[in-house]
Amino acid sequence: MSGKFFVIDGTDGSGKKTQLELLHQRFRHNHIPVMIVDFPQYDKVSSTLVKAYLNGEFGHADQVKPEIASIFFAIDRWTVADEIRSALAKGKVVLANRYVSSNKGHQAGKIKNKQKLNQFLTWVDNLEYEIFGIPRPDQIFLLYLPYKFGQKFVDQKGYRDYIGGKKRDIHEKDSQHLQDAEKAYLYVAHREKWEIIDCLDSKTGRPKSIQDINDILYQEMEKYFM
Repeated sequence: MSGKFFVIDGTDGSGKKTQLELLHQRFRHNHIPVMIVDFPQYDKVSSTLVKAYLNGEFGHADQVKPEIASIFFAIDRWTVADEIRSALAKGKVVLANRYVSSNKGHQAGKIKNKQKLNQFLTWVDNLEYEIFGIPRPDQIFLLYLPYKFGQKFVDQKGYRDYIGGKKRDIHEKDSQHLQDAEKAYLYVAHREKWEIIDCLDSKTGRPKSIQDINDILYQEMEKYFM
């Protein structure tokens, strides 16, 4: 079996990390070799500028140009690119919590002009996939949860070292940024044909269960092995 590279991304509070952990367990249970990568890598020096940015050391989110912030995150991903390539060469499934898609969602949300937004998306692809040369994923799965629900789940998160135990980083505490990012994520997902996983139940208008979302994700990933 050739290796497959899947990215789990999503709006804030959509449960990316939880879904990643469940998928990890499922692949292992089915005897499929799997590797997890979690971005940003807060425990590594490569995330130093990312942490400074998210802590507001360079100002509010909208005071840092999208290109500059994107470079911070791209450097962190580049440091693990060889590990991803090696795992794929061995036939493993690589599951990533966030990836280039996160730059496209959070940073593109800062750009209001559509032409400039599209230019930025092309620039990000060139930066990460050509200049830094990181692997391209087979598919990106976007967990979509509207802002009003996501914020409640963000506040339920536990202690986070990278922001010194504060409730929210500069993205999470900026409601306008999150709403802009939500729109950008959906725009890019349609533009680049990501798979959108709607985390809301159409009948109740409430979030779907964690297990239901995981079942959908796993079933969609299985198609890539057929």
